[in-house]
Amino acid sequence: MSEEVFIIEEFSEKVELMRLYYKVIGDGKFMQAIDKFKNKQGFGIDPVSCIFANEYQPGEEGYFGETGVNFSLPSYG
Repeated sequence: MSEEVFIIEEFSEKVELMRLYYKVIGDGKFMQAIDKFKNKQGFGIDPVSCIFANEYQPGEEGYFGETGVNFSLPSYG
């Protein structure tokens, strides 16, 4: 399966993507996600995820740089 990667620069689009992420994980998983985030660990429920840059090493598939957060949602954009 081919995945397209979009780097979102517009602040309002970033906010919308995060809003959709939290809508999908829902209230039932919110505290679980926050618990992971405080330790710089990602959290996801298929098909959405939030991953921190420190979870990948250079050269590893999925690596997107030394800093940042990657929110993934299907068919966004």
